[in-house]
Amino acid sequence: MNNPTWLDRAIAWLNPQAGMERARARYITDVLNKHGPRNRYEGASRGRRTEGWTTSSTAGANVEVAQGLGLLRERSRDLVRNNPYAARAVSVIANHVVGTGIIPQIKGTSKTQTENLQAIVKDHLLTTAIDADGRNSFLGIQKISQRTITEGGSVLLRRRRRRPADGLPLPFQIQVLEGDYLDVSKSGSNGNNPIRYGIEYTPFGKRAAYWIFPEHPGEYQYNAMYGNSVSQRVPASEIIHCYRMDRPGQMNGVPWAAPVVIRMREFDEYEDAQLVRQKIAACFTAFVYDSEFGSPLDSPTQDADSDGLREKLEPGVIELLPNGKRVEFASPPSVENYGEYARNILHAIGAGFGVPYDLLTGDQSQVNFASGRMGRLSFYQDVDEWRWQMLIPHVCHGICNWFLESAQMNGVNATNARFTHSPPRRQMINPEKEVAATRDEVRSGQITPSEVIRQRGHDPDEFFEEYKNDMQRFDDLGIILDCDPRNTNRAGGAQGEAISQPEVTDNGESKETEGED
Repeated sequence: MNNPTWLDRAIAWLNPQAGMERARARYITDVLNKHGPRNRYEGASRGRRTEGWTTSSTAGANVEVAQGLGLLRERSRDLVRNNPYAARAVSVIANHVVGTGIIPQIKGTSKTQTENLQAIVKDHLLTTAIDADGRNSFLGIQKISQRTITEGGSVLLRRRRRRPADGLPLPFQIQVLEGDYLDVSKSGSNGNNPIRYGIEYTPFGKRAAYWIFPEHPGEYQYNAMYGNSVSQRVPASEIIHCYRMDRPGQMNGVPWAAPVVIRMREFDEYEDAQLVRQKIAACFTAFVYDSEFGSPLDSPTQDADSDGLREKLEPGVIELLPNGKRVEFASPPSVENYGEYARNILHAIGAGFGVPYDLLTGDQSQVNFASGRMGRLSFYQDVDEWRWQMLIPHVCHGICNWFLESAQMNGVNATNARFTHSPPRRQMINPEKEVAATRDEVRSGQITPSEVIRQRGHDPDEFFEEYKNDMQRFDDLGIILDCDPRNTNRAGGAQGEAISQPEVTDNGESKETEGED
């Protein structure tokens, strides 16, 4: 602490209490000046370590997205077209989130209602009748939607109402649109409804409409023929807008490659540079030196035939060099630490997409069973999040709600009916242990058989109906298989017979004991 000044001493002499408060305040100030920087966030400090770190001000999520969305989409799509790792990441995410498709299962208030609605589901949702382009079923729409979200940041699904004369099981179809169709430049108001980045809201903040281009703004042939497109208002009830929401209040999504776009581009350039370097080096096989001139650069220009030397090397050739000539063969430059550097970059790219390194590259040399399993479990958590917090609530439930609405309007009883969705079966890493664990969960009451069937990607009602028919067929034919738990135990013997189970003795050896299944 600094020594008191003459003013401090004077105040303390006139008013000891005021002098004490002044001394206390001076002491606190000295401590803060000395130790203050330790009480701040290091990441918020300014100095040489943060010099050149340019950040935006406290901009909202939608301002940041709107400023860079167009360029991010262009670069992301360019990488997916030309970079194998970007293309692989988009494919891996779609294959794990959707796979062969998330199966819709409808449940009515009665068996008759359920059967009637399920028949329409099979005829409409599970065929190409649902697609306005006539290319995909409901399951295919899920797949292309997930790919579009990963690559471009968002997807728009537009309901197209059809006439009964079109002959569809239900008079509506789904048109899948890229996020570019949303006119993000549209801002202002429509009456009392504010419009922000192409989305119109009610005064209470509910989405009321989307301003959509009639054609993709990048379709130059269409724009050249009909002029620049003008966005049109489409009620929000006709649009499903699906994207990954990273910040509260975010109104649009960004491509998932955003954190690694520059890194992937630079890695592409690095690989090209290394390849060109090796190709150029490989063009030079040997150098002929003339001892009279010392270096090829010092030698006068002359034809190779003038000194009897060949211009090309061939297998089995023995060349006699003239006096004063010597040959040195080129040694191409080595690529040091290329593999290690590439793995580090690809690990970062995988982390940016949320895809494990081995799935991104197909390189299994860097993982063993334990590390691979841990990586997959973490990846499966991300997959479940993308399914149950993004794709299923918006795309799957949204289309199915349109299905129920259309069915009800066309005279089909859909009152109080609801949909559930079963993702595709997840491939097992260790089937022997995982099947046993699932069996124990069912036997201990922790999970139902129906839930296990749903986890395998099947409809429990259909599965059990088919299972019952198979068992009835076995009974009618007098066939007993060891897969029938009514008659045989796990060891293949008759149900109720004692079966041998291994028992470990004190010395670690196993012996056979008698037990019952």
